[in-house]
Amino acid sequence: MQNVSKKEMRLAVISSLVGSILEFYDFQIYGMAAALVFNILFFPDIDPTTALLASFATFGVRFIARPLGGMFFGYLGDIIGRKKTLVITLIGMGIVSCLTGLLPGYSK
Repeated sequence: MQNVSKKEMRLAVISSLVGSILEFYDFQIYGMAAALVFNILFFPDIDPTTALLASFATFGVRFIARPLGGMFFGYLGDIIGRKKTLVITLIGMGIVSCLTGLLPGYSK
């Protein structure tokens, strides 16, 4: 086992905490939007209950994709470094969140 200084350990913990908080925030915002807005915006022609379930299905896809992304980015972190991987994932989450807000709604 390597000898890690307290400063390096503190930096690693803070970086992990910031990444986890941002990921939780992203999931929270998307979940609230799925519950309150997406069913009306993207599925207006179907029964409200079915629209809500369809909206939550899109939210559920994220829970399936998350472990796959974790495996991929964990492997990538071992190759190019965890700091670079953290930056890549945070920028990617920000871009995808912005693109979700730019999606056109359903129109007849």
